Amino acid sequence: MFAWDQRLRRLMMAVAVMIVCAVPLFGQPPSREQEITHFINGFVAAWNRADTAALGAIFAPHAVFQTPSGHADSRADIEALLTRQERELFKGRRLSVHVREIRFHSPYDAEVETDFLLDGYSAMGFGSAPPGSLSFVLHKADGRWEIREAAMQR
Repeated sequence: MFAWDQRLRRLMMAVAVMIVCAVPLFGQPPSREQEITHFINGFVAAWNRADTAALGAIFAPHAVFQTPSGHADSRADIEALLTRQERELFKGRRLSVHVREIRFHSPYDAEVETDFLLDGYSAMGFGSAPPGSLSFVLHKADGRWEIREAAMQR
């Protein structure tokens, strides 16, 4: 009877230790990489909704955005550029991205390199455009990430 009680106590202690060790895994906030990936997915979702106001809002006030067909260097100019490009070039096109690399320079500064594809887009009116790269320089201010620089290249 004594040996059985000790084994039961050891088993209960082992289960308790496993539970205590597992709790932090489930209660952890997202990693910085997960935050960035979520942010980029939000950018893509806004792009695919053609929500240029939402896209403009995730850029810093004095951000720079470079595309093959235009350049803007303020949030207002970026929103205007995206509105024009949506109307003239990208209407009905779907953006997809693959995050290739995330580099952190501090807890509040990151560079993100992605590969992108615009489904249904053709630069010359026939065929489909090749994939390109979309790079971001991000800064976290007031608890949220924002784009300081973005460059889209083919």
